[in-house]
Amino acid sequence: MTMVSQKSQRILVIALIGLAAIAMTWQNSRPAQPPRHPEIAVIHVPDFQEQQVPIRPGDTLGALLERSGVDPQLRLDMIAAVQKEFDVRKFRAGSQLTLLRSHQGDLESLEYVVDRDHRLQLAKSDDGFVAQIAEIPSAIRRVAVCGTLRGSLFESVERTGERPELAMEIADIFAWDLDFYRDPREGDEFCLLVEKREYGNGTPPAYQRVLAAKYVNAGTVYDAFLFENENGNPSY
Repeated sequence: MTMVSQKSQRILVIALIGLAAIAMTWQNSRPAQPPRHPEIAVIHVPDFQEQQVPIRPGDTLGALLERSGVDPQLRLDMIAAVQKEFDVRKFRAGSQLTLLRSHQGDLESLEYVVDRDHRLQLAKSDDGFVAQIAEIPSAIRRVAVCGTLRGSLFESVERTGERPELAMEIADIFAWDLDFYRDPREGDEFCLLVEKREYGNGTPPAYQRVLAAKYVNAGTVYDAFLFENENGNPSY
């Protein structure tokens, strides 16, 4: 009896170990349950609408805001805030103000492009309106502008996809070597390496320095490179 009992116990232990191993394998093979997260509240962001207000000759900021339907007291608060940062008499006819309104029609901010690199911003705050002159984000990259003379130099530069004002740069750089009224020949070649400032708000790019230039006139090559002269001034 004792020998049978011991043998039965050994069989029972082996069976239990096997069952435990099977259970662990099954547990590890179960697909992982995704972690539970608390409910995330959805925040509704109101829609904002832009209103473009053209600036006409003789317009004042007060007249522009009145034409835009801004409340009289609000107009006074906005004008007072702007005058701390910007001379409102310098608004340019032909440009525009940009007003930002909430979907309820409440005025939230105002923007005016002062020049290529700066803009006037007026925004609502807890104490009314706050104005500031901010820089317009931009980046400078170097671009090669190369082409062949067909017609005038202005037309030839424009055909490269760049603005014809670069033709004046070419004429100024090589003014000591070439008379651009008489010397250019059909088929002449030109090439510039120029710094081009590009803006993130859609403002047309602006040309900065011309770093190097080449003009091939009737087979004669003229090269120019930008450097600082003994007085620290740029020269070629």
